[in-house]
Amino acid sequence: MTTKPSPSPRPPLIAHPGRVLTVVCTVGVVVTLLIWGFSSAETETGLTRDAPVFPSEVETLSPGPGELTGRQSTVSIDLRNDLTGVVLVQPPNGAAFEIPEDQLDRVEPLGQLSWRPGPNQELERFAPGTYTLTVFFWPQTKPRPASPPGYTWSFRATA
Repeated sequence: MTTKPSPSPRPPLIAHPGRVLTVVCTVGVVVTLLIWGFSSAETETGLTRDAPVFPSEVETLSPGPGELTGRQSTVSIDLRNDLTGVVLVQPPNGAAFEIPEDQLDRVEPLGQLSWRPGPNQELERFAPGTYTLTVFFWPQTKPRPASPPGYTWSFRATA
């Protein structure tokens, strides 16, 4: 009588369950970290992230608040398109003055004002130091009010 050889035991489905558990947990942690990293990543450039917040009437300023500028730099203010205004300058070592109308460059339809120091201007160049500027604004369709609203900021001129 011959006996049938007994079938060999079946190998386990997973030979090393500890290793599989380690790999699955590691993959889970990596995927979780990737998802967290992408969801909290800073996607704005430094220009927009660090941009100062202006009142809604002021679109852009150059030089901006706290910026460092050259001695012959142009001051540019871009107001909302329906506004106009004037600029008051407070130098670091002198009396405040309003930029005279004949020295102020305007693009009325766009609400833009600009001024550059130079010969025959209120200042020939910016002296080193901190300058405080205020732009006063009002609707283009109305005359200048006695006390228009304004926005004040400072920048520094280099030596």
